[in-house]
Amino acid sequence: MKLSIQLFISLVLTVLSHAASPGKPNIVVIIADDMGYGDTKCFWPDSKINTPSIQRLCAEGIKLTNYHVNPLCTPTRAAFLSGQGTENYGKGGGPEGGVMEEVKLLPQFLKEQGYVTGGFGKWHMGAGKGDHPLDRGFDRWIGYQGGSMPYFKSYLDERNAKLKKPKTYVFNGREPYTKDWTHTTDLWADEAIHFIEENKGKPFYVHLAFNAVHGPLFFKDGSQHSARPDWLKKVADQGVTNLQDQDYIAVVEHMDDRIGSVLDCLEKNSLSENTLVFFFSDNGAITRTYYFAEPAAGDNGPFRAGKATLYEGGICVPAVIRWPGVIPAGSVTADFTNQWDFFPTVYQILGKEVPVNNGPLPLRGKSLLEHIKSGGKTPMPARSYSIGIGSNRAILDGTWKLVNVLKTVGAGDHAEQPTQGPVLFDLSKDPAEKNDVSKQHPEIVEKLKAELKNSIKNTAD
Repeated sequence: MKLSIQLFISLVLTVLSHAASPGKPNIVVIIADDMGYGDTKCFWPDSKINTPSIQRLCAEGIKLTNYHVNPLCTPTRAAFLSGQGTENYGKGGGPEGGVMEEVKLLPQFLKEQGYVTGGFGKWHMGAGKGDHPLDRGFDRWIGYQGGSMPYFKSYLDERNAKLKKPKTYVFNGREPYTKDWTHTTDLWADEAIHFIEENKGKPFYVHLAFNAVHGPLFFKDGSQHSARPDWLKKVADQGVTNLQDQDYIAVVEHMDDRIGSVLDCLEKNSLSENTLVFFFSDNGAITRTYYFAEPAAGDNGPFRAGKATLYEGGICVPAVIRWPGVIPAGSVTADFTNQWDFFPTVYQILGKEVPVNNGPLPLRGKSLLEHIKSGGKTPMPARSYSIGIGSNRAILDGTWKLVNVLKTVGAGDHAEQPTQGPVLFDLSKDPAEKNDVSKQHPEIVEKLKAELKNSIKNTAD
């Protein structure tokens, strides 16, 4: 009998050591960089890229097929972590220079709630005083602070050998990262897994921000790839002969494999049931027919253009949330959702009142909790979504979308040119945004123009 009691106590302690506090699920956010809607079969069946780990998340969670972000990296990340719109929340007019200190970011809130917080990979939200990830709520941060990052350490070492003052690219907190590593995709995933295993007895937040599939990618002269040689060979063995395609596909498939490693880590440590996993891309892909800064081989599926534009190819991205036992497996929602929504969702998950403002500005997001718990059956509230990049503006309201492009975006023959005034699309009939129907619906144009003007004014108040 005594042995049975001891065994029972041991089993209870084991279960407790592998679970977060009641009401405090673990949270793992995984962000791809510049990955398009058409870069995974889960969202675009015609995709040429194999992504079984993302497909696993889709099969076990809810797929968000109408998830919108900003068309560039930094504004999306800042909006995601703050729940705010994309106007005037940054120091000096933009979050590239850091987010205002009065604005609370998600890891700061979670740390207040007793979470241990770890960030791995790309930051890109300022490098000035008070902007460091450790200043914004992370207990541990291993990554880089800029926008792009070569994938191989050997390439960085070779570059540094030519400099009079070698540059630190990867940091462990505020100090240079000193462990040996080969490829960034493995580095970020390995450190995230280590953090999970080290903190599996506490509620944790993991922010895993890959630099895949951001450039630099394939060099035209063949002197440099971004994919590991073994992944390049796998893709070549699948019959892909174009070297640019090989590199791009191999980088995505390698990242997907390491997402699988994180999911396996959660499973191995009996953490899956009490862990919410959210995967999304920070903006659309750079494609061969449309490119923003450099040619790439991404795919935005049915959508027009790509990164840095306000067309759907730039702002509608793959997104999926898994939370076993809470979110029905294999569910899909086409309701409008966006980058602002996760911040208030976490407040509601933890039973906290969602604030009206975050710092001096209004909170723009709407909680996803009831919607995703119902598998998409409880509708999201109707709302418009205004977004801007420089002088270019767009607003979505239901299936209507108004776009006003004043400045050319892209390069070469396929650059997106100014629209010569607002153009209107009905996304329910024209997701590729090919047919301007502004002349047929002047009343909708005027309504959306007024909404856009009012949204910009309110956000800046």
